[in-house]
Amino acid sequence: SLYGLFFEDINRAGDGGLYAELLRNRAFDDGIIPQGCKYDAANKLITSETGWTSSFDCYEDEGIAAWECCDGAVMKLTDKGTLNSNRRRALEVNFNGGMITNDGFMGVPVTTHYQFNKRRYRANPLTSPTNKPPQMLCKCGGLLYNYSSSFL
Repeated sequence: SLYGLFFEDINRAGDGGLYAELLRNRAFDDGIIPQGCKYDAANKLITSETGWTSSFDCYEDEGIAAWECCDGAVMKLTDKGTLNSNRRRALEVNFNGGMITNDGFMGVPVTTHYQFNKRRYRANPLTSPTNKPPQMLCKCGGLLYNYSSSFL
């Protein structure tokens, strides 16, 4: 008989696994309260319908988990322009000649001459007062993507 289950999340392996992630919160769903749960903002706890309680951070007034703006860029989460009904949030960005960064999982491993495969979806073409393309950088400053959209 199985009496319990133990899972040790070493180095955030539960977030990566067989489909390893480089960017943290790439679907912008960190902080979405799970369906059927109630959120206690004062104590940052969620309670399930069955009474199970767990710590949970909605990142209220703290920005967007793992994402930052630099050099004049402005971003916000929106429920408009999502890819499909399963994706509840999208990122709206006004680059203003600046950039956005993602801190990954304690950094983003960037290797010289390594090609990163990427997929992006855009809702609107970018219009910028400068000719400088918008960029998303890892924390170390290594270029990962050149975005040509105002929605990710």
